[in-house]
Amino acid sequence: MFAVGGWENSQYFSSIAASPDKRVRFIASTLKLLDEYRMDGIDIDWEHPVTGGAVEGIPEDKQNYV
Repeated sequence: MFAVGGWENSQYFSSIAASPDKRVRFIASTLKLLDEYRMDGIDIDWEHPVTGGAVEGIPEDKQNYV
């Protein structure tokens, strides 16, 4: 298993979640990584959508999160 995001590394999730193309690329690259390194899961640690962790989110995060 591997993890992405966290308190200081969640700044890219707003952009990914807001774009259908970026979501598709994120999913494809994640699946490739899981397969290549024979991992069995991923922990997506998006710290505090909208309000942010170390980096502020955007208001649209609330809708894009689900």
